[in-house]
Amino acid sequence: MERKKQFSLFLVMLLIKALPVFPQKGLYVSQGTNLFIKKATSISIDSLVLTPSSDFIIKGANYLTRHDTLTHPLFNPHLQRAFLFVPNVPSFSGDLSIYYQDKDLNGLSENLLNLKVHDGVNWQLINLNFTRDTIRNFVTTTAINNIALNELTLVAASVPLPIFLTSFNSACISGGVKLSWKTSQQFNLKNFEVEKSIAGIDWKVIGTVSVANIGNIDSSYTFTDSNSSAAAIYRIIIYDFNGRKFTSTLLKPFCTHSIFYWKGIIFLNN
Repeated sequence: MERKKQFSLFLVMLLIKALPVFPQKGLYVSQGTNLFIKKATSISIDSLVLTPSSDFIIKGANYLTRHDTLTHPLFNPHLQRAFLFVPNVPSFSGDLSIYYQDKDLNGLSENLLNLKVHDGVNWQLINLNFTRDTIRNFVTTTAINNIALNELTLVAASVPLPIFLTSFNSACISGGVKLSWKTSQQFNLKNFEVEKSIAGIDWKVIGTVSVANIGNIDSSYTFTDSNSSAAAIYRIIIYDFNGRKFTSTLLKPFCTHSIFYWKGIIFLNN
C-alpha cells in the first residue's frame, strides 16, 4: 500500500511538471498522501508557481482551485484570477509567482499589481521584494517568510505617499534666497527638483537635490538660489522610483522678513 501511495504521488508530480502553466485546472492531494516539494524547486499549478526556500509538504486531503471571484471579500480592485487552498497550506517561505492573462486584469494597471494573501483569518498585502513582468504577464514575490496560504490574488495596491513634508522655509541672503525643507518619512524616493517661476508663469528647474535617507527618519535639505528677485516663486517637485511626482505648495519669499514659514502636508498629484 505504501508503494502504491508513493507511486501515485510520483505520477501526480510528473503530471504537474509536464503540464504548461495555464491549461492546468488545479491540484488535489488525497487523504493519507503528501505532496513533497524540495527546497529551491519550482512547482507550477494552474498559473501559480511555488518555489519554497526549504523543503515543503502539502498534506492531504488538500486541494487547490482557481476562481474568477474571491471566496473572502476584498475591497481592493483585484485580478479576476484567484487561488484557494482548502484547508490552509502550512506556513510557506520562499518565492511565489502568479501568471495572468490580459482578460483577467479587470481594468487594473499592470504596473501597480501586488500579491495579496488571505491566511485563513485576514488579508495581507505583500508589496516588498516583487518583480512585475508586464510582457510575460506575471508578478513574482520573493523572500516570503512564514505565511499561511489560504487564498491568493493580485491587487492594485494603493501606494502611500512616499514622503511626509513637515516644513518648507526661505531665508533671504545677500543677492539671493536660501530654501530649506524637512521630511519626517521618505520611501522609494528618487530626488527633489527645485523650480522657480516669475509670477507663477513658466516654471523652470534651477536645481536637483539628492535624497539623503530612506525610512521614518527626519531629514533636512537646503538649496540656494543666488540669482533671485522680488517676483520669484518657488516649489519642490518630488520624484519616486514608480515614475510618480508630487508638487509642494508654492513658496513666495518676503525679503522684508527673514523667514517665510509654511507647515503642513499639501500635495497636488500630477
